[in-house]
Amino acid sequence: MKEADQISLFLSFFKGRQDAVPRYWHSAKSGKSGYAPVCANEWHLPQCRKGHVFSGCAGCAHLRHARLSRQMLEDHFAGSHILGIYPLLTDHRCWFLAADFDNHCGTHNPLREVKQFYEVCEFQEFPCYVLRSKSGTGYHAFVFFEEPVSAAKARTVISALLDEAGINRERDSAFDRLFPAQDRLSGKGLGSLIALPFQGKAAQKGHTLFLDPKTGFAKPYADQWNFLKSVQKIPESDLDLLMDEWHLGENRENPAAGQKGGTDHHRDFAIRYPPADFEQIARLCPFIAHCREDAAVLSEPDWYVMLTISARCADGRTSFPQITCAPYPGYS
Repeated sequence: MKEADQISLFLSFFKGRQDAVPRYWHSAKSGKSGYAPVCANEWHLPQCRKGHVFSGCAGCAHLRHARLSRQMLEDHFAGSHILGIYPLLTDHRCWFLAADFDNHCGTHNPLREVKQFYEVCEFQEFPCYVLRSKSGTGYHAFVFFEEPVSAAKARTVISALLDEAGINRERDSAFDRLFPAQDRLSGKGLGSLIALPFQGKAAQKGHTLFLDPKTGFAKPYADQWNFLKSVQKIPESDLDLLMDEWHLGENRENPAAGQKGGTDHHRDFAIRYPPADFEQIARLCPFIAHCREDAAVLSEPDWYVMLTISARCADGRTSFPQITCAPYPGYS
């Protein structure tokens, strides 16, 4: 594939704000690092005074955000620099949503949770694509949309899928946050950003590349560009359908929830699952039949699974003591 075609293909998936592009920086002197919007006046005298009057760009009257160019992307692919993207558009919509899983404290297993999330997305027929982060210790799970959708709607659905995967964001977890991290722009900034994949130096280590689930997300696909052509996008109607089926409601009591980057560790939405019908589950599920028939000798792990399933049911409080707990030898 020609380089021009590669860039066009890449931009058809990783779409975000066009009026600004963040670039990674690192100070060898202070040891600090981060992302900052590329300035179109950078190093152009007399407008740029970096390194003269002050060391940074904050408060500069000549700060002018540069737009993403093909040359910037070529340099990103070559490894000359690291670019990011602001996924939240000025109309509070987004073209994709990414879930970030990491191991910042060294005690988490992000790969395990990524697999859980991927399996739920696959079961719900929501195409999900996993990449390893540039650090090599975390993962980004992307869901792409056919058209820009409300960030609040997208975050509501993906939050529900995380919950369905058993990823409890209110407790210790490898899940860090969603990108975009806000439902709406506050008007005070450009919104959250996420690093763009296919970064040259990281890619040489197998990072920032799409990972093959058949390898347990251990190895990237051999031909990344050919794989990118096969990536599926979700229509907004699929989001609406799941919201209707699961009775998902956006929490309007706290519209500022998640507006500050890095604070998306807690539930941002009032997710209201319809209560399940235990008897309907019991008729169709061999596991429940096993729990009923072998209650007296049921293993403890199976017993806890049974409790978990029953607790999701409308009549769970009365059904599980009668069906499973009473005959279980360890039940009190």
